[in-house]
Amino acid sequence: MRITDLELYTPNLEQPIHLSFGGRTRPKPKYTIRAMSGLDAPEISTRFYGFGDSSGDRFYSFALPPREVVVRVSLNPNFENGESYSDVRDELYRAISSSRTGLIDIHFKSGTTAVSHIQGSIYKLEVGYFNQLPEVLITFMCEDPMLRSLTYAEYLNSDLGTMGDTGSEVHIYDDFSTAPHGFEMEIEFLADSEFFLLQDYSGGDPEWSFQLIPDGGFLTGDLLHFSDEYAKKELYISRSGGLTIIPLMDRVYPTSKWPIIFPGANSFYFDSRADYQINYLKYHSVFWGA
Repeated sequence: MRITDLELYTPNLEQPIHLSFGGRTRPKPKYTIRAMSGLDAPEISTRFYGFGDSSGDRFYSFALPPREVVVRVSLNPNFENGESYSDVRDELYRAISSSRTGLIDIHFKSGTTAVSHIQGSIYKLEVGYFNQLPEVLITFMCEDPMLRSLTYAEYLNSDLGTMGDTGSEVHIYDDFSTAPHGFEMEIEFLADSEFFLLQDYSGGDPEWSFQLIPDGGFLTGDLLHFSDEYAKKELYISRSGGLTIIPLMDRVYPTSKWPIIFPGANSFYFDSRADYQINYLKYHSVFWGA
């Protein structure tokens, strides 16, 4: 991932704070990044979460600990306009302190395009008063360590088609992410169904499956909402135009495994023994580091 600039966003900022890697740009940027660390993936841990249904292979998920992103920023006042180093430093301090949540959204840009972002809170502010070039060392603590795309990759019903009573296999190719990740989807039932089943493929014995068996089943017109995105795990039925919400976390079949999208080719087989359509299936691309 090529990065040329950073932008810092908080809810109360009208304009983001722009941090540049400098180069030959004119006029000289007010804040220039002289060094940055914490964007690699030094400690990927594996966590066992189950066995393959047909092979018996052990399944693992991968995770990083919270991430510290450290940015060393030099200050470049416009002396002709009467700015001082103190003015520029105070402007930066006010900007990164303007969020009630304490969170700052860090956007990583390649040219004019934001390619990924991460959220963090200020952990340290260190000022190099006696350096030849006045600097600020900013440390962000990011509880969610993964970098994510700002926009969704989205498959709509027109891409996936209506599912018939024999189910359908959907192929998703994620050639942008570098790490496994979850996704969100909405399924609309066009006929009653006793259950919903999602598994890795249709032929033979699947390696994993995810099955829902609600009390009374799914009814025509029901919308199944699913998400296993980070910090956004949702599973419920929206019925009667949203007037009735039915939680489904306790209706997941005991041997089920939550589906994951891996970098590269992915195949999912959907089966409910009734007609339904996938209104959308979408995900954020996820990266181990920059």
